Amino acid sequence: MYYEVKYLFRFESSNGTTREIRVLHREAGDRAILESSDDKLLTEHTGLFLVVRTYGETQRAQGRAPVIKKEKNGSIHGTSLTFYAECLIDGEFVEFYTSDPKEYRVDVYDGSTLIWQGYITPELYSEPDIAPPYDVEVVATDGLGELRLYNFEPKGTISLRAMFAYLLGHTGLSTDVNLVSSLDPGSQGAGALLDMTINLDYLEGKTCYEVLSYLLDTLHATITRWGGAWVLARETNVTLINGKVQYYDPEGSSALLDGSAQTLGSLRSAPAWPVGQLSMVINPAKNRVVVQAPWHIVTCLQNPDMATDTAWTKANGAYYSTDGYVFPQSSSDLPYIMQSQLSYGIRVPMKLSVRATALTSLATLLPIGIMRADLMYTVGDVTYYLTKDEEGSPKWDTTAPDRSFFQYDMLAWDMDPIGAEELLIEDIPAFVLNNGFPAGTLSVKLTGYGVKVYSAHLEVVLPKGYQDILRINNGARGEGDEVEIAIGRVTLDTAYYAQFLQGLLLDDGSLITSFSDSNFTTGMDYLSFIARDYALSVALPRASVKGTVYLENTIIMPPLVFAKGGLNYWLQTWAWNLYEDELEIEALTLPSAQLTITSERILESGESRM
Repeated sequence: MYYEVKYLFRFESSNGTTREIRVLHREAGDRAILESSDDKLLTEHTGLFLVVRTYGETQRAQGRAPVIKKEKNGSIHGTSLTFYAECLIDGEFVEFYTSDPKEYRVDVYDGSTLIWQGYITPELYSEPDIAPPYDVEVVATDGLGELRLYNFEPKGTISLRAMFAYLLGHTGLSTDVNLVSSLDPGSQGAGALLDMTINLDYLEGKTCYEVLSYLLDTLHATITRWGGAWVLARETNVTLINGKVQYYDPEGSSALLDGSAQTLGSLRSAPAWPVGQLSMVINPAKNRVVVQAPWHIVTCLQNPDMATDTAWTKANGAYYSTDGYVFPQSSSDLPYIMQSQLSYGIRVPMKLSVRATALTSLATLLPIGIMRADLMYTVGDVTYYLTKDEEGSPKWDTTAPDRSFFQYDMLAWDMDPIGAEELLIEDIPAFVLNNGFPAGTLSVKLTGYGVKVYSAHLEVVLPKGYQDILRINNGARGEGDEVEIAIGRVTLDTAYYAQFLQGLLLDDGSLITSFSDSNFTTGMDYLSFIARDYALSVALPRASVKGTVYLENTIIMPPLVFAKGGLNYWLQTWAWNLYEDELEIEALTLPSAQLTITSERILESGESRM
């Protein structure tokens, strides 16, 4: 998408820095140059896009100061620019009121450094109904808020980096993500974290904004636009080296963010100092954190929709045809297909759903078919079969089931999966042996006569999902926080419960089961790790500082961290006056604590496990 500058607003701030607000029009034609200066003899200014010459009649008054804001909404910290264009002609800038939210891009330069980008938001355009000259308020945003306008589309299993690129691509800005974190997944460096893979297809129907929020909460991170890239920051383990914040670039290499940390001094004793007094309040500690994950259906079988001839073993004349497996009419042994999966244990209920249709009988030209489903679980050299108890409920037993237990007469004739019948075995129980959940091999065998099978889904049933409740032994009176995180994975193992508790992210089918951090012990599962991570944020009182700070011209961007009185503060929100070089801030001390906690994991139906 090609843009070129149409309007240029150039001015000098109070600290002597020359700044420019460039309004770029997509494939713009005519250009107007608007200068904010009292100097009628403008020198030539060579920029990236054009040459500004001496046109005294195009100079405009400064009007109100342009302001860049960083605002907080949960884990998403969006930024915006508000500036004021002086109109000498009625309706001079009404072109900003457009139905295309990407028609006008705004670039803000500090000297020759690009410090902010966004797009003019047409809905926020306003113009007074008075005689000119007057100021028009123009608002541009980084597009994070507009992610609510886009529905999330399933992407399958992709890397975190690719997922962020997809979500942030809707902003129209670059999708480079710098990761601020000392989190080590397994034995790998933190820079490799964004290369881990995740599947969030179950969030289809949510907006991209909601999916981004879920993903950030899952990583216990925030995101904001800073220095021409997206900064993904985990505040619980921000590392400062020589007064700069360490980060990992899009390639996973470690580096330091320029100007990302500053010490607040007194007047002129440091590049940044308070204007007047800063106010401080103490956020009280809390005694509990509840991390919960909503459940979504996941099948335990490979190729469950039988889109290709893979994963299923064929025997006795069964063959693959286009979109399913055909079990022909035969007088020999009954055709069947089969699939086996290694399992760490079947700890939760399951259900099997098979969709099939009958074939036409060659003798009677009537639909006739038989379909049977068998489930077996082998532990060591002993095979257990899914059978039925006296009341007809499924159970596991070493005795093979009666053939009639899970056998169905097929009556529907339709060589199309749309008209298929569903064969359903519900309430398949967990497999318990000697009060434990032993590892084994789970096999699903589908036997038929005169039928075509289109799909077979073996689904884990956990409608209530999971909770990990951490009680912090800190004597705090506060009730604590609750966090809902997005768990999106694809697994080929029926022990979804066990794998979920061990890890979240997949890389080529393998789980990361060990997490390490400078503040935490290695080897814990992901759910507990994130719960402890959140607990670190609320375990001790944290100081929140508000006020106005002056920035000297050596500071290009508002920093990410301020140091004052021996404490480091993360700048959560700010409003930067580009004329006065003043920054209104709200900053929170970075967490630092040693935690003593107890954890209670809540499973389905209130079952708990320590």
